[in-house]
Amino acid sequence: MIKFLMAISGPAILNLNPLSWWISILTMSNITSNTKISLMALSGASLEEGIKDLQNQLTELQQASEGEGKSSAGDKYETGREIINQSREVLKKQLVGLEIMKYQLKTIPIKPSIMVEEGAILQLEMGYIWVAVSLGKVELESTAIQVVSKDSPLLAALWGLKKGETGVFRGKNYQVLEIF
Repeated sequence: MIKFLMAISGPAILNLNPLSWWISILTMSNITSNTKISLMALSGASLEEGIKDLQNQLTELQQASEGEGKSSAGDKYETGREIINQSREVLKKQLVGLEIMKYQLKTIPIKPSIMVEEGAILQLEMGYIWVAVSLGKVELESTAIQVVSKDSPLLAALWGLKKGETGVFRGKNYQVLEIF
């Protein structure tokens, strides 16, 4: 195996960790299931980071709530408490949303695709899209990929199309250049 690695990439590749090695040899014109696995890992890590951030914010709000004692200015105390409670509810909703996306991400199929479907990576004139969860732009090596939910309006216009076919979204044509 080492001789094979050195033959295709030279000795420098041996200094990379396995994920970096796969990413370094996969170009966007040679997307495989490993690219999708890398995208899944990157997206999962991003979601996990968001979950931890929200949990930390909730902990800080709880501490602020417990630290605030009732003062003689009752209305001011009640107003501050209500603001904390409203902030807590907003954070809880965001946390539930990220946890749902984390679960949904685990259900994304990692297989080659021949049409626009969940798990497919699309190449459009505007760039690459991975049909997974609504996460936004991620960078895999030096390539920007939009991680988009199957429920997005653009994907609704492209759903089921195959390579070379065109869909119309908001009056503009989008041709599917490649599907991985």
